[in-house]
Amino acid sequence: WFTQVSREISPTATLVSVGIDSAKNLADQIETIQKTMRDEPQKYWKDNTMQERYRELLTARDKYAARVA
Repeated sequence: WFTQVSREISPTATLVSVGIDSAKNLADQIETIQKTMRDEPQKYWKDNTMQERYRELLTARDKYAARVA
């Protein structure tokens, strides 16, 4: 329960490094995966972990944007 509450309060906390600009780090990670999607799509589609990470990052980005809006 506490984990869920903490994710709602700070959706980027469990996905990005602590002590740096979370929004920038989040955007950098998304861009890295998007680059792989563009340059090496086969690698992206074969890597279920990367696909799940991408979905998590997008969800966190959207929640973060909603909180600061």
